Amino acid sequence: MNENKIYKTYDDYLNMDNVRKGGQYLNGQYKNKDIPLVSIITICRNASLTLGKTIESVIEQTYPNIEYLIIDGDSTDGTLDIIKHHEDCIDFWISEPDDGATDAINKGFTICSGELIFLLNADDYITSDFISNAVESFDEDCDFVFGDCLIGNFGGDYSRRLKGDKNYIKKIAYTMPRVNQPTIVFKKQCLDTVGLYDTAKKVAPDYDWLVRGYVKNITGKYTDKLVTYFALDGNSDKYYYKGLSEVRESSLRYAGSIFMTNFYFIARSIKRMIKRYVLI
Repeated sequence: MNENKIYKTYDDYLNMDNVRKGGQYLNGQYKNKDIPLVSIITICRNASLTLGKTIESVIEQTYPNIEYLIIDGDSTDGTLDIIKHHEDCIDFWISEPDDGATDAINKGFTICSGELIFLLNADDYITSDFISNAVESFDEDCDFVFGDCLIGNFGGDYSRRLKGDKNYIKKIAYTMPRVNQPTIVFKKQCLDTVGLYDTAKKVAPDYDWLVRGYVKNITGKYTDKLVTYFALDGNSDKYYYKGLSEVRESSLRYAGSIFMTNFYFIARSIKRMIKRYVLI
């Protein structure tokens, strides 16, 4: 875990001269509080090929009260040029070295001020009504909402729909059900209950965070009105097995039984191997 690391707040960054930063907040333009403020956080590093479309999908949102933050990991490929090109639509951005994706996510969690939080990957994009649908889907009985992913290669065909599992609660203690992380919108107060992401988890920090929330009675709600276009990368097998191991570790640490957790771990490993070799 990262209990000993203290993350900088927005005010801290304002007073730092050695960090590249920008956005409309620096121009004194802040959001209203008449309706729930939704923070969208995009983390990136060297994402010049995809970030533009991601930003455009945020700009096209119909919901009128969005705070958009970009946490860049000291990019060197032209990513900052894209950020600056869209700066009038970005509330705050920083660019500095980080310790990986989970570290960057935690920076965003600490800086943001919205009542609701959504992580949007730098190679994913969302439908124009995504945030409006998310806000409408919340009720008093849920702490987060999630939906479906359309999976494909960036800029190509997104024909495969990965539906969320409305009965995820039955499995989450033992394995990662289809609580599709690229669609999760959660109440910021969850961070007070669950804490930040564990930076030791490089592939499945979302499951670790969700299972920690599960044991503290954090509950989610599925809706098919949330759709994220999720881009696959070229290292799916490599990351799959690493992620599977991290899920097993988090399950055993916080919630699962040895038998059920290992059962799902072995079953998913075998299923993946069969799928891989059948396709060869």
